Amino acid sequence: MPFIKNAVAHQFEDFGLRPDEVALLWRMEEQHFWHSARNRWIEHAIRVAGVKPPATILDVGCGSGAVAQHLHTSRYRVTGIDTAEWLIKKAYERCPEATFILGEVEYLQAEPYDVIGLFDVLEHLFDPLHFLRKCLRLSHRATLVVATVPAQSALQTVIDDLSGHKKRYETGELAALLNASGLVDIEERGIFRAILPLQKLARRRFAASNGALTDAQRHALWEANFRVPPAPINELLSIVCTIERLMGFRMARGHKGASLIATGRVASTLDG
Repeated sequence: MPFIKNAVAHQFEDFGLRPDEVALLWRMEEQHFWHSARNRWIEHAIRVAGVKPPATILDVGCGSGAVAQHLHTSRYRVTGIDTAEWLIKKAYERCPEATFILGEVEYLQAEPYDVIGLFDVLEHLFDPLHFLRKCLRLSHRATLVVATVPAQSALQTVIDDLSGHKKRYETGELAALLNASGLVDIEERGIFRAILPLQKLARRRFAASNGALTDAQRHALWEANFRVPPAPINELLSIVCTIERLMGFRMARGHKGASLIATGRVASTLDG
């Protein structure tokens, strides 16, 4: 079944884009090197942890299904859940073979999943530990939890504010969060390390944009942030990220990056 509609109130301050801005996001997800690189980092982390297809994956806060589509293409059995109906509809449009649920994870009734994924979700929450514990209600012994978050408070700009980010995580903080939830065998890695200087440079243009913004200024900032690099540069940066992933995955443990990816495993069945 493609939809299970629960009564839910989406938090628009976390992600309430205009239709034209949503269209920019979808284009970026499909063409920008960053999204394809992150999808491959996520799959790589799952496989290195020993979870192979056709394992079941719950993609919490799946948005418009960019990660879910990639994992489905890799033959995992994916269920995505989100509170934004227009994003769930886009996710189903992208990948109708997967299951997408409109609602809150605490009300989901399902068999435990082999993997629970929170891909750029936790940074939107005031109490990520409480939310993570609710997700673990859908785990079994040895369920793998995989999370990604934006990293380094020094990279914080108005773009984070407009995205509803409550924080950017420092090295070690994501691992500490997983540990506090009761997970074991935790590994945290800094990713997008190779392009970190470029990230810092790109963020400078947004650093001075603060205070109250008009709608036009807000849209201009979104448009600049979501712009896909010209084809040769986009392809080159994709290659750089691929080399980093293939050659530096194990070395990335405990290091800084523009983002963090962490895995942890459930030691026993946990109650939310």
